[in-house]
Amino acid sequence: MSKKHGKTGTGGKILCICVLGCLLISGLVAIGFMLFTESFKFDNSSTVKHNEYNGENFKFEENEGARLRATYLGRTLYGGGQACRSDFKVEIVKNGVVSEIDDYECAQLEEEYRLVEGDNVFEFRYGKARVSTAVYALSVDGLAIAPTYITHPVDIAASEDKVNRINDGTLSYAEAFSEAAFTGDSQIKALSSYEILGTDRIVAEVGMSYDYMEQHIDEIINKAAGKKYLVTHYGINTISSNAEYNARQIEQYKKLLNKIQDTLPDIQIVVTCVFPVADSIKWSQERFGAIDEFNFMLCKMSMEIGADFISDTRYMNENPSVFGTDGLHLTKNFYTDYWLKNLIMTAGI
Repeated sequence: MSKKHGKTGTGGKILCICVLGCLLISGLVAIGFMLFTESFKFDNSSTVKHNEYNGENFKFEENEGARLRATYLGRTLYGGGQACRSDFKVEIVKNGVVSEIDDYECAQLEEEYRLVEGDNVFEFRYGKARVSTAVYALSVDGLAIAPTYITHPVDIAASEDKVNRINDGTLSYAEAFSEAAFTGDSQIKALSSYEILGTDRIVAEVGMSYDYMEQHIDEIINKAAGKKYLVTHYGINTISSNAEYNARQIEQYKKLLNKIQDTLPDIQIVVTCVFPVADSIKWSQERFGAIDEFNFMLCKMSMEIGADFISDTRYMNENPSVFGTDGLHLTKNFYTDYWLKNLIMTAGI
């Protein structure tokens, strides 16, 4: 009996030791986990950036158990240009519930802010909660042609509906562009010459450029007053093979557009590119060789002053039938089948 009792006592001691050992190991694991978590806790000094294509967050502060989540939606951004609220989706996460918000603060989305080439950190704030995310802005100079650049959100569904109604004949171009005015050279005058739009919203003349615009600035402002958009198209009649001369012309253009913005602060200016010319005349004048570089200058100027810039170069190069017999001016179909619809879809007019 005594031997059996001794074996039972030994077994109990072993079991007790095992239990104590397990408890000790569990405690050490718990302490290690807490130390590990604290070591890698996100804080205000974090500088890890996300892959610019997936919009993941890298820095946040919580506010009463809620935190922000910002997702970059992937539109191409350019150094020297602006981002807008439609480039991001901002959400607040609390108790597992995700709610999209739009009344957040972000200094990098203010009208006066300009992006730098490379990484740009956007910091979103909502009460005491905040989140930061990094987005890459491309260099315009690294591109083959000047890109289209838009400063504001565009309602794609509404734009598609407008184009569809134009196509089925239930909406005229006059009605579609009731909130827009136009100014420019012969390429804009063609809108009235082809009887697409009336002269009541157009200030344009054949062979003219920035001097003409300056002389008619009051008329342009009067016709643009009360409108949401002013589409401007100048350049082919003043462009030169001399880069310094072109820079002075761009500066004149910028001052005129600034004057319009100062007088009509609520209007959105849409600067259009200098149209390319047909291959048949491309080398007939030396100045035509400067069109692409001039458009880069127009694009950068637009970014600087907060105007939109529309680039039609690629489309026109790929569709030579848009050129008239002189290789310089455009057919009526260019305006009705492409250009005006592109303004609606791209700039949201």
